[in-house]
Amino acid sequence: MKNGWRILGLLLTVTAFILSGCRAATPSSETPAMPAGTATPVGGEFGPSATAVEAEAPAEALAARDAALDLVSERYGEQAPPSDLTWTETRITPEGLIGAETYQYAAQDWVLTLSYPLAAPEAVVYQVMLSNQAAGFQWEGKVDAEGVVTEVAGVPADPLLNARDAALTYLREEHGEVTPAADLTWTRKRTTSEGLVGSESYEYRSGHWVITISHPVVAPEMVVYNVVVSNQNTGLQWEGDVDANGDVTEVRAPISGQPVVGWYGRVLSVPEGGEFDDYLALQPEGTGQVGLTGVDSAVEAEIETLRDSGKYANFWGTLTSDAPDFTGYQLVVTRLRVDEPGPASEPDPIEAWEGTISSTPENAQYDDYFVLAGDFPVRYGLDSSDPALVSQLQGLRDTDSIVHLWGRLTCGVPDVNAAQISVIAVAIVSEPTVPSPTSVDGWLGTIVPLGAGAEFDDYFVRDDGARYGIDSADEDLQNRIATLRTVGSRVRIWGTLKLDVSDVEGRQIQLERYELESGSEPVVAWVGTIVQFEPGAQYDDYFEREDGQRYGIETPDPKLTRRLEMLRDEGARVKIWGELLSDVPDAEGRQIQVTEIEVVE
Repeated sequence: MKNGWRILGLLLTVTAFILSGCRAATPSSETPAMPAGTATPVGGEFGPSATAVEAEAPAEALAARDAALDLVSERYGEQAPPSDLTWTETRITPEGLIGAETYQYAAQDWVLTLSYPLAAPEAVVYQVMLSNQAAGFQWEGKVDAEGVVTEVAGVPADPLLNARDAALTYLREEHGEVTPAADLTWTRKRTTSEGLVGSESYEYRSGHWVITISHPVVAPEMVVYNVVVSNQNTGLQWEGDVDANGDVTEVRAPISGQPVVGWYGRVLSVPEGGEFDDYLALQPEGTGQVGLTGVDSAVEAEIETLRDSGKYANFWGTLTSDAPDFTGYQLVVTRLRVDEPGPASEPDPIEAWEGTISSTPENAQYDDYFVLAGDFPVRYGLDSSDPALVSQLQGLRDTDSIVHLWGRLTCGVPDVNAAQISVIAVAIVSEPTVPSPTSVDGWLGTIVPLGAGAEFDDYFVRDDGARYGIDSADEDLQNRIATLRTVGSRVRIWGTLKLDVSDVEGRQIQLERYELESGSEPVVAWVGTIVQFEPGAQYDDYFEREDGQRYGIETPDPKLTRRLEMLRDEGARVKIWGELLSDVPDAEGRQIQVTEIEVVE
């Protein structure tokens, strides 16, 4: 009998030594397959679903963890953790506890807890808890020593997935040619704004496809899910509501147009008396203006909050032309990001975007940017992790070469228009050509001032609505342009049109001469005196030319206004330059808009 107890003691010592050695082992990438049992078996080798970082748990425990993950992946598909996650291990066994071990593994929003007793290897049963609070996922199971996984508590059906799939099924049945393929793999992200109570928002992505789902936090049987499906490569958008029973109501039939990805600007009110309420003024000034509306009430509320706030934002959506909105364009906004501190946007794929590469002015904060081809020359910052690509991009600056770019766009970063394309490939579509000047022969229109702080000071708007920057090499004509933009007279102009230049709409008229449609005429070095009217007169002063002709006198320049006031009744002879307007409410029914004055000795 004594010999029997000695043998039993020796066996227990050897078992303890083996278990101790197992706890000190690190996981192996080559673990033998476990035989199937009576419960749900997991075929193949253990370990393909996860990678441990600085793992200390025994290889058998890690194999049990991976077997559980394999089963979850097999049963719950995209609800399960992605197969390429890297798990960080933490031993959470309470200090002093003997006879059991507990490890916790974390990866992104996922947490897996693994518990097991310190027993003979063939008798160990591993308890596994897997959860993702953000996704509402919770699963529990156990794995025996032979790798057989038994589900203890399964995952209830995900109502978000049900709503998404119901919307996609409806799309395929009603609009099959424009919908996502059925075999796409989607990634999910919770996008509910920080501090927002009463509703939830999620985003699904697969390539260029983006699905946003928002819903109120109410009883499950009362929930209606708003689903927006968009493609950032084709500009397609669709919106529908899905109730708790999976019934779909189409809110917006599929629309298509120019895809808008990360366009930058601010929301302004339409001037009083206008037909529409607001519009997006793209940055920098002169890039363009478009009407806009939110794809749903939540986005529309964000737009209204931005209106006249002075804040800038990046916008995503679809732009349609010939639309009943401001300037004839309407941007249906699917989402936006206000330009303020916070997380950057989810990167958007860029495929063969066409445009040119320009350098910024000397001493600017950033060195270059990409200009999107089309009616709206939207700008994006550029960068690349490939030194060869960086060199190629630098060589393409200001060459007017048309290029195609591939990469990923991120907004909310310190670069031009708070947007940056991380370039992975570039192709030259066409070599630069020198644009030939275009003749401007008697175009009719007005010169319009731009607001304070704008990049340019004015532009010429032709009677057909086309806009052009305007300037002149002649200093006198430059002064006349300044006067004309203040007066707002219709003019007929002659000159040369330059293309692909730094001015409004990327084009500029070099003015050579003009004629006022109102019958006015230029005032060039007229000599006379400035006389003040008697108190109580309708007007304050007038200019009396040397031949005795009288003209009302005014100026848009505050400095010149003060000088004119000082010269009244002093009798000093002066020489003036400006523009004479006829049929206006001033002395003798005419008025000189003064741009320059000089005292004659």
